[in-house]
Amino acid sequence: MKKLLAVLLIVFAVFATTLVVNGAGETFAITVSGDEVVPAGGTVTYAVTIGDVKEGTSLGVISGQVTYSTDMFEYVSFAVDADATTVEDWDFDIVSHENGVVSINIMDNGLFDTGEAADPLVSGEKIVYTLKLKVKSDATGTGTVTVTRAMGGATSKSDSGTMNSVSVTLKQKLPAPAGLTWEGSVAKWDAVANASGYSVQAYKDGKEVGDAQIATGTSFDFKNELTQGGKYTFTVIAVSDQPEYEDSDESAQSTDFYTKVGTLATPKIKLTQDFLNGGLEFLITDTNASGTVKQYIVEIYEKGSNTVVETVKLTDKSGNLLCDGTKIVAGKSYVATVKAESKSEFYTDSKTSSKTEAVEALEKVIRIQFKTMPNLTYTEGDKLNLSTMVITLTYQSGATKDVAYKDFMENGLSVSVENNKELTMDDNGQAITVFYGVSISTTTPNITVASGTCPHTNTTTDRKEPTCGAEGYEKITCNDCGGVVSNTVLNATENHTYGEWEVISEPKENVKGYQERYCTACQYRDVGEIPALVPGQTNDGEEDPEDPEDPEDPEDPGDDEGDEGEGDDEDVGSNMNDLSRVFLIIVIVVFALTFLFIIGGTWMSSRRSRARAARRGRRPANRR
Repeated sequence: MKKLLAVLLIVFAVFATTLVVNGAGETFAITVSGDEVVPAGGTVTYAVTIGDVKEGTSLGVISGQVTYSTDMFEYVSFAVDADATTVEDWDFDIVSHENGVVSINIMDNGLFDTGEAADPLVSGEKIVYTLKLKVKSDATGTGTVTVTRAMGGATSKSDSGTMNSVSVTLKQKLPAPAGLTWEGSVAKWDAVANASGYSVQAYKDGKEVGDAQIATGTSFDFKNELTQGGKYTFTVIAVSDQPEYEDSDESAQSTDFYTKVGTLATPKIKLTQDFLNGGLEFLITDTNASGTVKQYIVEIYEKGSNTVVETVKLTDKSGNLLCDGTKIVAGKSYVATVKAESKSEFYTDSKTSSKTEAVEALEKVIRIQFKTMPNLTYTEGDKLNLSTMVITLTYQSGATKDVAYKDFMENGLSVSVENNKELTMDDNGQAITVFYGVSISTTTPNITVASGTCPHTNTTTDRKEPTCGAEGYEKITCNDCGGVVSNTVLNATENHTYGEWEVISEPKENVKGYQERYCTACQYRDVGEIPALVPGQTNDGEEDPEDPEDPEDPEDPGDDEGDEGEGDDEDVGSNMNDLSRVFLIIVIVVFALTFLFIIGGTWMSSRRSRARAARRGRRPANRR
């Protein structure tokens, strides 16, 4: 009997305990949920949910409390989560906070208007608050976030609710790895307890190189990652996959270095025709780091030859290779290679690049002009036709080249107006400019676009004649509509009007001299030769320095055709010059003889006087 009573007491105790634990008679719940492991110094969020209302129960008034450990947390905020809350028209703002306790006293706003809850909290509905707490940076050990009060009811707080608690453990930060060393290209470090792996980052000159590498052990070989020359260090972060541990801070950089001697990347070079300066234009593309290349060595080869015609050392990655007439000659095609020369102890020179495609070197163009003008007269709606246009290129040597419109692009020419453009009256009076490169151009007269309503029978012509140094024009304008019927450029004549010859270099024996003259209209300079002197001839006896082949020279001794009598006058002048020279010689001879006669007479008289004096000195004394 006593045993039976003991068993009944035990069964009753278990039943009573079950009722207490399960909250027999409790009609709703206030629960808290969130992280159970938190990092020091971080902010964590917990959800406080009011719900789990039993069937047949309606709540219009709720009171609750949430308590947190103040030695671990600092309060940040407590606010309703409107997105998660499913009831409306409640006064959610009746919340207070003091000394680690958040108090909730909320109610349905319709409760006092109708005498019953208008939007009560019933089964399937919930109210959710968000509690934000900051974990103290000096927190240690464990803490809790606990619901300590849960009361509610339809019109008063007569029903109780279940509550819960969350135990919170502080997440431990792993210590930073130590003992960082290099063994060749292998980075090594000491193991860290509770670390599941390591993140290893290489550095060069204080900057990260590539991405961090993951290692499961305490070493990592960088031989495939560190390809550029230089001095490298590394750092390590200990990583944990356990929730109660936090990754370590980054370690200090290794105190020793891994030195890598690399080879400079091979640059590339491209040759193009230099339409502006003549010759060739080069462009070097280089991926090497700044400060590693001392200079670029470019070798030029004539197309089809393996013999270097010129080696150029450059610091610039772009520039010109001008035609010098010996190494690079206009009209010939060339290829080039390039290599980078190192200026760093951590790099060797690059390999030599492959040869470029062959490009023809150009002679420098100094002027362009129209040889054939395009049509400049149109009716509104017509399309601009440039197909007949021809441009003459004039090179530095004086050579010329005619380029048709279809070949403009490959010869460096471009046009300001697109061919086949449909013309409107807005295009009337506009000109077409042709460019060679960016600095040389020539422009047509203005385009004439007629409206198509005027026959242009009553016109006026304005004409300016061309000269040797300037173009002229002929412009025809309609007197009725004012439109320009045509506007034609008259090319310069290049028939110069020269001034007198001037000697700039006297001829010598077997050496030609030179003379120059200038056009009085455009100052064009013409240079002519003076024949060399024959042995024994002097400049006094040389012929007239005027160009003997110039038919316009009035003093040309060979220009005697059709000039009757002029040859006789020249003979008389020539004879007079001869007589003058004979007369001058006679005068000089007479003057010389007279001078000798006077000198001789004076000398003889003096000699006689000295003889007489000598005789007087020898007379006897008695004769004195």
